[in-house]
Amino acid sequence: MRLPSSAASRRVPWLAALLVVAWIVATLALATSWGAAPRTRAWLAPRLVEMGLSPEAAAVTHRVARKCGHGLAYAAFALLALGALRGRPRAHVQALWLALGLALLDESVQSVSVGRGGSPFDVLLDASAAAVALALAGRRARPAPTPPQPPAT
Repeated sequence: MRLPSSAASRRVPWLAALLVVAWIVATLALATSWGAAPRTRAWLAPRLVEMGLSPEAAAVTHRVARKCGHGLAYAAFALLALGALRGRPRAHVQALWLALGLALLDESVQSVSVGRGGSPFDVLLDASAAAVALALAGRRARPAPTPPQPPAT
């Protein structure tokens, strides 16, 4: 039986929805001590020092990489959520709300995890990255405006 086009357009693609759930689970797992700065520093800093960075520069690079990782992860999550919500009215807004909800949950879990600390700044960073990614996706999805035609003579 074929669904009417309006119902079919609102259907969530199962693979996209499964990827969104997997991303949420991975994010919340990394919100625990598994994703704590000392653990990632222990992995990244020695490699940066081997590449010729001073220990101080490696520490700064590690911090910047973690913040950039936050932004990229939430931008990617927002686009993944947008794909799962494709065809729904106001899908961009719903994807942004999902990203904001995940950011709040992520930072809440971090605030109660050993070796972690929640940060309102990170929620703002995550939501901003998601909003920028969704805005760019929305801009790309819109057709280019047609230039006005000169009046016929």
